[in-house]
Amino acid sequence: MQQIVLPGFLYPPIFIFIPAAGEVAQLSFNSIDEPFHGFSNLLFLGYAAHEGQISPIYWPQEHIRLADASRAIMNHIGYLAPGGDKLYDIYEIREGGSTFLRNISSLFCKGNIIKMEVSPIWSLDVLQKTHNIPFHEATFPLGFPPPAPPPVITFELLPQPLCLAAVTSPYLSLDDDYESTGRDVTASLYGATTVEEEDIVLPSALDDYQFTGQVPSFHPELSWAMETRLDTLDKSQKDSLKVSLTNSAWSKPFQLGKCLYSGHLLVGIPENPFNMHHAFSRQLITTCFIRAVLYYNTTFEALHEQPLKVQNAAGIESDVGWSYLRNKGQFKDTYIEFTSELRKIARGSASSLTGFVVSDEHRDQKILDLVVLLNSDNLQWVQQGISDVVTTQAFREVVWVALMRPIPELAEVQGRMADLFPGDIQDWNGNLRCSTAQYLKAPRLHPRVMAACNGMYLCPEQFLPFSQAIKELPSLREVNVFGMDTKNGVPKATMIQGVKRVKTLADILPIQINDIALYFQVPYAQFSFPAPSHHVEMHISHFFTKP
Repeated sequence: MQQIVLPGFLYPPIFIFIPAAGEVAQLSFNSIDEPFHGFSNLLFLGYAAHEGQISPIYWPQEHIRLADASRAIMNHIGYLAPGGDKLYDIYEIREGGSTFLRNISSLFCKGNIIKMEVSPIWSLDVLQKTHNIPFHEATFPLGFPPPAPPPVITFELLPQPLCLAAVTSPYLSLDDDYESTGRDVTASLYGATTVEEEDIVLPSALDDYQFTGQVPSFHPELSWAMETRLDTLDKSQKDSLKVSLTNSAWSKPFQLGKCLYSGHLLVGIPENPFNMHHAFSRQLITTCFIRAVLYYNTTFEALHEQPLKVQNAAGIESDVGWSYLRNKGQFKDTYIEFTSELRKIARGSASSLTGFVVSDEHRDQKILDLVVLLNSDNLQWVQQGISDVVTTQAFREVVWVALMRPIPELAEVQGRMADLFPGDIQDWNGNLRCSTAQYLKAPRLHPRVMAACNGMYLCPEQFLPFSQAIKELPSLREVNVFGMDTKNGVPKATMIQGVKRVKTLADILPIQINDIALYFQVPYAQFSFPAPSHHVEMHISHFFTKP
C-alpha cells in the first residue's frame, strides 16, 4: 500500500516558532537546499525531542521578545552533548512527545538556574549508537541567513603570503567552537551553553543541591513489573470494593487518575494510541494517578497506609491497594476498551434524526461510502472523508461526550476533559487540534488520516467547511447537541419549555464561537488544571516485565 506523504515533508524535520499561531510547527519545504525560502533572520534555539527524533528548532529574530514566554510554548527538558564542551537545549513541543527521550537514563545533569531544577544531559553518541535515536543536525547552527564569514587576513611575507584565518566553509559543524545565535539572545532563559566543571553533577550528589521541584523519591509499590493485569477479585469482593472506595481517601484521586489517563489517549498523547508498548501504558497510568494524588493535596504514602477493605462471599476480609486498582478492570489500556462508549454514541448519532442521512435506510450505504474514502490511497479522497465526518452533527455528539460535557469526577468545579488538556484540545488559533479532530481513526487508518488531516490544517482555505467546523468545536455546549443515551443509542429526553421530550434538529442551536479565553483555556472553562510536571514521572525501567 502506498504511503501518503505530504508535500514538503520528504526531508528531515525542522521546527519553527509561528508567531501568528503562538506555537512551534514543522516546516514544510520543497528543497533541502533552500528549507528557509521566504524567511529572514531566524535564530537557532536548540533541538526538539518529538516523535522519536531530535530535530532543530528556529525562532524568528523579530519575535525574540516572545522567547521570554517560551515556557508556555515549549518545555525545556534537558541538554544535548554532541561532544566537546558545548551543550544544546532540548525542548518538548507537544506534551508527551519527548517521553521516548526522558525514558533514557543519563549519567550527568546540569543545574537550571531559571527553572530552579536539575536537567539531564544526554550524550549524542549514546543516543545514536545505543538507542538508535535519529538525530538531524542543524543546517544553520549560527542562524539563518548564516553570518558572513570572517575576513581572510593575510600578511605579505616573502616569499609567499601566509593566511592566518583560512575559511573552508561558512557553515560550522556541531563540533566547531561557536555560540549559537539563539543562545546569545536567550541565554537568560536557561543559563550558559558551555559545559563548566561545576555544572556536571553525578546523580549521587543531587542532595547537595537545593533545587525547587527536585526529582522526588517514589514508593516501591508504584513500580510495576508484573506480567499480567488479570482481575483477581470475585463478585462479592468487587461489590464491597465499590462501597469501600466511595467512602475512602482513594476515591477522588483514583477517579481523576482514570480520567487523566483516558484523556491522554483521546487527545493524542501518545500520538498513536494503537501502538503503545505495555511499559509505556503502565508508566502513563502511574503518572496520571500521581498527578491526581498531588491535585488533592495528599501523598501516595498516606493512601498506602489506608488500604481498602473487601470481603468475599464467606465474609473473609482482605486489603486492596494500588497494585489492584491499577489493573485492567479499572484502567482501560487499549483504544478499543476506553472508546466503547464513543462508538455507541457514533452509531446512535448516525441517523436521520441528527441529519446524518435523509432516511435511515440510507445509513449503511453512507457509512460504507465514508469508509471507502478514509481507506483510500488517494489523499484527496481521505481529506474529503474527514471533512464529511467532522462537519456532521454526529461528530459534535462524539466530541461533546469525549471532551466537553462535565465529568462526575470534577463535579464540584464543573470540570470537563477539555479543561484537563487545554493546550492539546485547541491551538493558538482557537481550532480543535488535529490530534483531537480524528476520532474516526482506527489502527490501520491512523497514519493516513493523520497525514491527510495535517494537510487540511496547513491549507484551511482549501477546506472551508472543515476549517469552520474545527473553529467552532472548542466552543461546543449542551445547547448544540442532542445528548445521546449510550444504552439505547438515541437522544436522551430532556425538559424543553416545560415538556420532557427528545430534541429535534430544530432544537439544536448553532455554535457561538467564544474566542475570549484567558491563559489559553478552552472556551467556557470553569477551572484550570495544573500543568503537568516531569518530576512526577517515574523512569520507564520501573515498568518493564522482569524475566
